[in-house]
Amino acid sequence: MKQFKGLVKKEWNTYKSIFLWPIWLTASFYAMIISVSIYGYIKNNFVLNFPSNFDISKANLFFYFSSKIMTIIPFALMVLFLLKIINNMMNDDFKNKCAIFHLAQPVSLTKIIGAKLFLLLAGGLTIPFGIALFNQIVYSTLFKYYVNANVKYGFLALLQCTLIVLLPMLFVITFKMMCDTIFQKKNQLVVAVIFLIEMVIKIVNAVWKIHLPSLIGNIVNLIIGKTIVYPYSMDKINNQIISGGEFTLLRQSIEGMLINLFDPINLWRIALSVLFIIITYYVYKQREIA
Repeated sequence: MKQFKGLVKKEWNTYKSIFLWPIWLTASFYAMIISVSIYGYIKNNFVLNFPSNFDISKANLFFYFSSKIMTIIPFALMVLFLLKIINNMMNDDFKNKCAIFHLAQPVSLTKIIGAKLFLLLAGGLTIPFGIALFNQIVYSTLFKYYVNANVKYGFLALLQCTLIVLLPMLFVITFKMMCDTIFQKKNQLVVAVIFLIEMVIKIVNAVWKIHLPSLIGNIVNLIIGKTIVYPYSMDKINNQIISGGEFTLLRQSIEGMLINLFDPINLWRIALSVLFIIITYYVYKQREIA
């Protein structure tokens, strides 16, 4: 256990500056908003106001939907930094000619890769969750003050979106670990191979009149599929009308997110993530040590 904690700490000390970038960006955003607000108030006596006759049901629906967007943004931002971290994490030891030293230690390769994956998941989930939670507290306070929205819908959106992005992030992290282990620093090869396979699929479909699924389409679907429910679809509007208002757009959206948590696509994400980790382990094990 001490070995594993030491490996995690080593990875954190190496890449913590990149992990913390979303926090600095969020702090900069709030500093800018506060500065602009103070300037607007001093110069133009600007004060934000909402109509007093605001429809509370519409306010709650908008509050719930916008809270989901505000929750997903920090996680999406974190993914962009994780792509850089993963590339460095899987290749820097080999690039800097110190892989032979690290792999010569009395530590199993399972623990080495496990420590990398643990930090990517722990840091990649807890940091954006902390940012999203802080954003939601601020956002809920403003909506409660200005339009008397029910803050429980904001925190419900936070909880649902946090749970629903766990497996897509696991899929992205393990897929990137596998690609960076196989192709090392040649990221353009990953894109080239994916587009080459996609082109072959299209040619085969056109020539043989079959319907092989799109590789790019499936990758995109595994990343973002079933992660959000649009509340203003015609189906939901019709259901609300037919039910006489019992199944409101807000209720349907909340239930839709709960259904998505148990969608079969999540089983594919888990199975493929396990496969990617296994491939990463064996490819990493076979890499030439300099």
